[in-house]
Amino acid sequence: MEKGKEFLKPFIIPGLIITVMLIVALTAARMVLPVLEEKENEETRIIKITAVNDKKYEIQEEIAPEDFTVTAEFDNGKEEELDVDAYEISDTYVQPVGEKTEITVTLKDDSRIYCKMEVAAKRERILGFHCGYPDESKVVAVLYSNGELSFEGEGDTLQFEAGEFPWMNYEGREDYPICSVSFGERVSPGIMDNWFRDMDTLTYVSKLPSSVKSLSGTFQDCDGLIFGADWSSCNELLDISSVYEDCDCLASVPAVPASVRIADYACANCGSLQTSPDLTKAENLVSAYAMFYNCKKLTKTSIAPRLQNISSMYERCINLQEIPELPETVTEMDSTFSRDFSLKSLPAIPPNVKDLDSCFRGCIHAGGTLVIDANPNYYSNFLDDAISATRLDLTGSSEMLNELGLEADNRNVTVNGEVPGKEEVH
Repeated sequence: MEKGKEFLKPFIIPGLIITVMLIVALTAARMVLPVLEEKENEETRIIKITAVNDKKYEIQEEIAPEDFTVTAEFDNGKEEELDVDAYEISDTYVQPVGEKTEITVTLKDDSRIYCKMEVAAKRERILGFHCGYPDESKVVAVLYSNGELSFEGEGDTLQFEAGEFPWMNYEGREDYPICSVSFGERVSPGIMDNWFRDMDTLTYVSKLPSSVKSLSGTFQDCDGLIFGADWSSCNELLDISSVYEDCDCLASVPAVPASVRIADYACANCGSLQTSPDLTKAENLVSAYAMFYNCKKLTKTSIAPRLQNISSMYERCINLQEIPELPETVTEMDSTFSRDFSLKSLPAIPPNVKDLDSCFRGCIHAGGTLVIDANPNYYSNFLDDAISATRLDLTGSSEMLNELGLEADNRNVTVNGEVPGKEEVH
């Protein structure tokens, strides 16, 4: 035992020195390695990402981040496939029209690093309807398996009687209903009256061709439509009468183009419409008869600058409280605000108005002052069943203020502060 100790004695001090050196080295490594790693991370940052997705999607099938293979390129030239938690995608469903949908893939940690790519839709041709004019073969309405009706080809289109459009009655309609509509760049229909009337499966319409001049009844009674079609390029559009009439789910319609002249019943009976389309730039619009008739949820509206006929325009819009100033061009106002019992104040009557029959009938909560500058030919029931618990004073330059005041069936209406009285007969 003693001999063993004597043998090890020369190695004890060197061993201690080596041990101390190892401890120092390990400690230094622990301090240096994180710095080196941090420095390496700073030097090897992601500068670019690319994405691949070869899957084809059904129209209602969800696009998931897991469907993509995303590769990152670092500044040192290395590439690495990213984990699914490292990126996000811009859309989760394919567009209702077209073969491809553009998707943006973005790095979560740095939104400046992104790439764009396209995913494919399952879209197989089912059948086609020849509808070119004068050559039928020049334009074909192609029905695809994803429910898209795509007007393809070049030129104008044939006209059909209401209900006789070939895409309204075809074999297999129940298996392949039309859900969306698109138009090729060179397809240029002039008249689209009644094209999709009563098509309750229709939910989306792409931008309308700039050539369109008339959309009378085009989407009437399309209960599946929520958003009106983009008609911003339709600079020759004249007639939108009944275009969205009876579209109960319609919630939004783009601004009416400046060229439009007639909008009678355009959005009548649209029970979900809360804000009217912007009319302020519709400088050629003259007739808006019953345009928003019975739009019971309508709360906000605007007025075209040269309107003439606004009869029944807002009749039965029971949630409308405020009305913009009416232009002096207005001539017809019969039943314009009839039964609008939420109206708080009444707009001034311009000087050229000839018909006020039932104009404010049933406006029971309106009050304040009503300026009348017109001498109408017709004014029966002008204030019938109105101003029940409020006070309304008629003023203005009209020579018929007293007669108009007598149309009220109560004593809550005054004329220049005085109760109107019947003139004595001599």
